[in-house]
Amino acid sequence: MESQVAAEMVDVVAELWASLTSTEIPALARAQHGKPVLVLGDERRADLTVSIAHDSSSVGVAFSFRRSIGLDIESRERVIPPAVELLLTPISAPSPRFLTPVEAWTVYEALAKADGRGLGLGISGLSIAGTAAGGNVWAVADGSTYAVHTTTLDTGSTVSVAVQGAGPVSVRLVVPGSGMGAV
Repeated sequence: MESQVAAEMVDVVAELWASLTSTEIPALARAQHGKPVLVLGDERRADLTVSIAHDSSSVGVAFSFRRSIGLDIESRERVIPPAVELLLTPISAPSPRFLTPVEAWTVYEALAKADGRGLGLGISGLSIAGTAAGGNVWAVADGSTYAVHTTTLDTGSTVSVAVQGAGPVSVRLVVPGSGMGAV
């Protein structure tokens, strides 16, 4: 399975690379809070942000142009310690439906990766700012917003994707052996 996911990633990156002109040389830079971003050249081209996650049965890579992205994947069977569950209450309780501890963790981790602070992102500074098709729009203490979509894969893994901004988000999940789906 991992080799199929890797092949999909290579295809996406190869397609991107092929679209560059001979004068464009991608450069690795850091966005706000230090998140890595691939700068693709002149201002007509978008910067590419990437987020990678995995658990024991799934591997995921999320790409986004001009919008920071974060991805987390966890086994639905993962045991979240009670102290962490308590810390996650601001995420799980205000949602339209109460999130399981694993769902709340993947939402937090996706937000933390998209924001770029990682686990340094304070949970107490998060709040729901609205809804997006299939998910919520979360605000962080500095006013940034992220659309977050959560789903469960056939593998039993819970996946959350956070994309900067409250605008529409298109997510394509490629699950080897089961075709493609959208969140």
